[in-house]
Amino acid sequence: MKFLWTTPAYSKKNFHLLCIAEPVSKLFPRLRPVDRETLPSLLSRLAASKGVKAPDLALDMGFSFKRLLTQDDEALERLQGWGKLSDDELAQLRSWTGAHAGKVTTLFRGEVFGSRALCSPVVRGCPICLQEDSAAHPGDPLAAMAMRGHWQLREVTICLRHLHPLVALWEEDDPVKRLDIQSQLGRIADYILDGSLRQSQLIPSTYDVWLDHRLETGEDPTRLARHTLYAATVFCRLFGGELLRPRDIGYRQAEVDLRAAQAAGFEQARQGEAAIRQALEELAVTASRALVEAPTAFGWLFVKLSHDYRDLREFDIFRDILREVILSVWPVAAGEFLLCREVSERRLHSVRTASLETGVGEVALEQFLTEAGAFTPGDDRPRSRRTFPANIYAPLLAEVASLVTAISLAQAMGASKGEVEALIRGGVLTPRTQNASIKLKWRIQDGLALNAELQALAVPIPSGGQGWERLQAASARAHMPVGDIISAIRAGELQVGRVAADEGYHGFSVLKSSVDRWRKARADHAMRAVDALPGVMSAAEFARSIGFRDKGRIEALIEAGHAEALETLHPVTRRTQLRMTEAHIASFHEKFLTLTTMQTETGLHRNSILSLLRTASVGVFAPEGLDFGPIYLRQEAMPVLLTASGREKR
Repeated sequence: MKFLWTTPAYSKKNFHLLCIAEPVSKLFPRLRPVDRETLPSLLSRLAASKGVKAPDLALDMGFSFKRLLTQDDEALERLQGWGKLSDDELAQLRSWTGAHAGKVTTLFRGEVFGSRALCSPVVRGCPICLQEDSAAHPGDPLAAMAMRGHWQLREVTICLRHLHPLVALWEEDDPVKRLDIQSQLGRIADYILDGSLRQSQLIPSTYDVWLDHRLETGEDPTRLARHTLYAATVFCRLFGGELLRPRDIGYRQAEVDLRAAQAAGFEQARQGEAAIRQALEELAVTASRALVEAPTAFGWLFVKLSHDYRDLREFDIFRDILREVILSVWPVAAGEFLLCREVSERRLHSVRTASLETGVGEVALEQFLTEAGAFTPGDDRPRSRRTFPANIYAPLLAEVASLVTAISLAQAMGASKGEVEALIRGGVLTPRTQNASIKLKWRIQDGLALNAELQALAVPIPSGGQGWERLQAASARAHMPVGDIISAIRAGELQVGRVAADEGYHGFSVLKSSVDRWRKARADHAMRAVDALPGVMSAAEFARSIGFRDKGRIEALIEAGHAEALETLHPVTRRTQLRMTEAHIASFHEKFLTLTTMQTETGLHRNSILSLLRTASVGVFAPEGLDFGPIYLRQEAMPVLLTASGREKR
């Protein structure tokens, strides 16, 4: 007979040797590990098969129950010997149990997980699996019911074999008591066996199948293969929760179904980083309210990546994607910490953040930015969400912050208020915005640059010099815009002088005689230029010749293609002008009549003409409802008028 000796079992009072004179084959029936079974589960089944408690059996084997839970090498070696486990069986048991891998990490199925993902006070399982275990074993049910390792993983919610949700079997804070499987199952065995714990079946999602397959084989055909399973599963859950959360409910108040969140997050994440970014950008767009910032828009996904998982490198890729989306939508300032990293430079400004940085009011700043093309007119987004590229518009913001009123500009230039207003009317000084309600819209450097330019061209003149007059006085006397006078100075047509004692713009003068000669030469040139223009007359002159005081009606008729004219640049006004040749005028008269031309051709009185046309139901020319004024088609009006005047059409 073969005897089996145990190692000393520890007692608080003494040590003793326990001698068991039984054949090994009878002591340990050939209990094999169940697929995915854990070490505590196998030890508990072995103990139940002999009617002893698992901690006591561990002591009999020569190690404490706690040493088995920590996977002490000596304890595992003794369990392997006593249970006659192959190396592969022991490796599978260890893999599905999970082992301590760091301060807060666990090695499970060859991958590192956060310990909380596997070590929960609430122990879950599939009651149908446990019930089937018992039915297949003739002895004690506790010697048959095996706890599967994947049930420990928080992200697993379903038994794919039975399509049954994992249910809470027991809850225990003490890890040693929690993993005394034999004792815990013993209290609920009746409920398992009579089916009390059964629930309705679930429809597995692609996420469920993917997770189970990766746990079993380590293979992953999706774009998530590059990520650790821990990071991938956590991200799918958090990401999916945000995809499903109603946007009008705060993330702290929202209740999102766990399985639905996992499935939704996985379907998007499995396609890769581009698909993740696109979905996050869509979430950002929906968060359009003025007070909605990134943490609120992305809820628990933002919070967890910023805090709970901030020290885990495997989440860096997801953090980077989310950070890039936030920086492309929200105006985050340089120096702020965003998702565990300091922002090196500001990418976007909003009207509000730019106003805070520059000190310029939001309304005025919005006008400057709209004119500069940062926004389209009518953009109704809140100012806190109306963003623009910070680097592109940085010069504008710097400039806007330095703008002054017209009075301050005059003071800086050494000019009077009237002189600056004349320069503005003459187009010499241009505002940074055309909005009349904004007062701070003038650049001091523009005024100082004008002074410097005139100073470089000026000759010194004595104070009270005879024959000289201030630029403003010359403009008023010659009835010429001051801008024209300054243009003549720049062109060398007028000599500018400056009284040394008079600083600033007010000190510049021109010779009266030179101004008179320049004005006469300019007028002569303008007349020659006008005479040289093509065509007989301008459209405005033609309009007056046919009785129209408003040239706009003729111009509208020409623009609509019903009359012809030439488009020319007027040499004096420098504005576009419509001019008509003899052929254009003849073509008009051949097609149209006005009251003036009808009076001329028929000799009838104006009132008679109108009465005859009304009686004959001849209306004005108004194609498609367009209003060109009292213009009539010759072919409609003239036959009526000829009959009335007693003349026949030849």
